[in-house]
Amino acid sequence: MYRTNILIADTDASVRLSLTHLLEFCGYGVQAVRPGRDVLACLAHGRFQLLLLEIDLPAYNGLLLLDAIRHAAPALPIIILTSCHDSHTAVSACQFTISSYLVKPINPAKLLQQIEQALAGDTLRFP
Repeated sequence: MYRTNILIADTDASVRLSLTHLLEFCGYGVQAVRPGRDVLACLAHGRFQLLLLEIDLPAYNGLLLLDAIRHAAPALPIIILTSCHDSHTAVSACQFTISSYLVKPINPAKLLQQIEQALAGDTLRFP
């Protein structure tokens, strides 16, 4: 039995696969999808305790998706994944009360540390 179920939403199939392998190896239950409506459909079932969300979305603005996720699952811990460090996007994402904001390539040890902190209730908040 898994201790925690994590939803991964990333546009890159290789990132989804590598994160899935890492997290399953660490004992987490994992489902990986492309960002967008699939995320909202998965969250509607309420089986996940954490979301890893890529926010760099060309077809579906990442901040709009984050807003929709917050309306659907206001207390869900979210770790944002991004391929570029843009301070404006980071500050905007933090307004949605996220747990962490990680720039790719993701360091596996750092990710696992951030997951544990997010599951413990730590969040980033900007005034």
